[in-house]
Amino acid sequence: MDYQSMCDLYTEEKIFDTLEVKIKVGVTTYDSFKAYLVSGVQIENDAEPTSQIFNEIRKKIINSINKMTVTDKHSVSHVSWSAFYTFKEMFDLLEKNIPEDYSLFYRGQGGGWQISPTLYRKGDQGGYSDEFRKNYDKIYKSIAQKFPEDLSYCAEVGSDERATNLAELQHYGLGTPLVDVTENPFIAMLFMTMGYNSDVDNPNPQMDVFYIKDDETSSIFQNVTHLHQNTRITAQKGAFLNFEKLDESVLAGNKKISRICIKIEYQYLQITNVEDLSEPNEPALTVEELNKNEKIALETSVMDIASKLNSYHYSGSDLFPDFYKYLEGVKMKYADKDHTKQQWNTKFKVEKVS
Repeated sequence: MDYQSMCDLYTEEKIFDTLEVKIKVGVTTYDSFKAYLVSGVQIENDAEPTSQIFNEIRKKIINSINKMTVTDKHSVSHVSWSAFYTFKEMFDLLEKNIPEDYSLFYRGQGGGWQISPTLYRKGDQGGYSDEFRKNYDKIYKSIAQKFPEDLSYCAEVGSDERATNLAELQHYGLGTPLVDVTENPFIAMLFMTMGYNSDVDNPNPQMDVFYIKDDETSSIFQNVTHLHQNTRITAQKGAFLNFEKLDESVLAGNKKISRICIKIEYQYLQITNVEDLSEPNEPALTVEELNKNEKIALETSVMDIASKLNSYHYSGSDLFPDFYKYLEGVKMKYADKDHTKQQWNTKFKVEKVS
């Protein structure tokens, strides 16, 4: 298979019919510290989406979520709906309105990037060379020949057996044409928070919701066998988007997957209470101040989500039951959080508002 050509031809628009939703967060001051505040939910696509699935759900998202974010109080730190509960209510809304013969799968990532398998990624930050893509099948076969007890080779591109074996390569960190998705939205949220870094390009945390037909065989979606040696797939309730299944028909847009892309995005508000949401009266800020406020809003919203997930016993160590990953989880669990919290509070401390 010519992975390099597929990589060059691929764009999200060719295989996903996307409804983009933005959770808008501003900056508020609680006690003497700055933090985020959810100001509303906005659907970006004003035009009617191609998929019939979105005809009704887009209205319900706006009507239901915006009402809650403005009027209800579900965060100790702010006088608004929290980012975690905004996501949760959106998931509940989507689950209650699943079309017949469809199931939902989720993916969380730490930035607003194009959905792309690791095999397609370029550059010196975890990317791969064109040579790797051009010789990928040979490399996969040679690894299987050297380690037959750990990995089997299957030449049938797009088959369940081959995808299961490629999942084993991904398990150990090698780039593959697979993109992880999960049945559990909270596991996806955990991946979103674990992978977050406010210093990268396009640092908007992102959750994707995929509508998959229960008998789906023609698109790039693929379930795989949950092998004993690959415990991560079971722990993460995982499946895959298999970019080996890209073909002319998929790239021509004939087999699009309906997708809702939810991003947390900074909105310039500089507010201190809910009443200010209707008529914000804010001074002009410098570019430096805006950048700082965006960083605060995004980072504190992600921290709040991570904290709430932890209170519901969602932990990274549960998703990576391998021995070495488990030890990393233990290390994180017993890290000096008081010292970290003190550093955080010092970082975002402001003069107390009178």
